[in-house]
Amino acid sequence: MKSHIESNYLPIADAEWEMLSKHIETVKFPKDSNIKTVGSECKYVWFIVEGAVKSYELTEDARLISTHFLVEKMFFVDLQSVLTRKPTGTGYIAVEDCILERLAYPQLLILFDKSPVFEKLGRLLVENEMLKELELRKLLLNYNALDRYIHLIETMPYLFQRFALKDIASFIGVTPESLSRLRKQK
Repeated sequence: MKSHIESNYLPIADAEWEMLSKHIETVKFPKDSNIKTVGSECKYVWFIVEGAVKSYELTEDARLISTHFLVEKMFFVDLQSVLTRKPTGTGYIAVEDCILERLAYPQLLILFDKSPVFEKLGRLLVENEMLKELELRKLLLNYNALDRYIHLIETMPYLFQRFALKDIASFIGVTPESLSRLRKQK
């Protein structure tokens, strides 16, 4: 995590890293296990050391819709839940065996107060995630299914090796059968 933060966000002095690292917990999740279930409160900021995670929501008719695909060296958090301290309709599931590092959100708030470096890091992480969300929104609102599929192939080809095609289909808003047709068109 430290090398990822330093190469992508900002340097962290050894003393500050020590302050942070004593609150980081490493946890393992086997493939197909829930990291956070729909309807539960998120209490952690997560970092993927190894493995792949899918974020999902359930529709009113109980269909699972994949909303994000996460792999090594990515942070994730149900921001709505940690900010409101309430359960949300977002869930996370390990799609491969995972090793994750997590930091309890209340502890992160304490660290923000102790060091401007952590406060800046938190701001940079949230800004980065907001930019990704805006790009995703643009993709989903302005492109048809074929263009969304092509975009995924061009920008995230690893998805097709690590995530189920039914999950990719739900992400771009089509049925698995329609995704098969799109794959043939491409």
